[in-house]
Amino acid sequence: MNKNSEIQQKLENISLKYISQFETSEFQFRVFLKRRMLKLDLKLEIDAYDYFIDKIVIKMKEKNYINDKRFSEIKIQQIFRNGGSKKLIFLKLKEKGISKSIIKNSVDKFFDTDTRELASALIYIKKRKIGIYHYEKFDSKIPENLLKKWQGSLARKGFPYDIVKKVLE
Repeated sequence: MNKNSEIQQKLENISLKYISQFETSEFQFRVFLKRRMLKLDLKLEIDAYDYFIDKIVIKMKEKNYINDKRFSEIKIQQIFRNGGSKKLIFLKLKEKGISKSIIKNSVDKFFDTDTRELASALIYIKKRKIGIYHYEKFDSKIPENLLKKWQGSLARKGFPYDIVKKVLE
């Protein structure tokens, strides 16, 4: 067995262990492999690192262990359950290295109706205990400074103004 096949086998084992524990995008997987290779101190040239990474990524994609479309759909559901908006989902997936076309298709598929984003905003205010879920009940109306705080919180989470108004009324 030559040195290259030993290195590739070792990296494949590391990759399989990582993929069995985490659902990952191609970009994240490449970053992970690069870090692991540098940590192993293989004393290779930079071109050799890229060669091994490309070879392993192609193999993992062929076996469908890495699939950006599947990853984006799973991540959208996770962010939705945590009360994230469309905008937040788009930014998080972009951060993970998913292409804009895949993100757009997945988000459009998931948010097929307008009520999804409203439901997400309700999840968020329930978790944060704001709006109707606020622990303190008010007699006539909510104090202005508290209302602005809540609006700011929802706006920073990426919800559009019309949804913020609906949720807090």
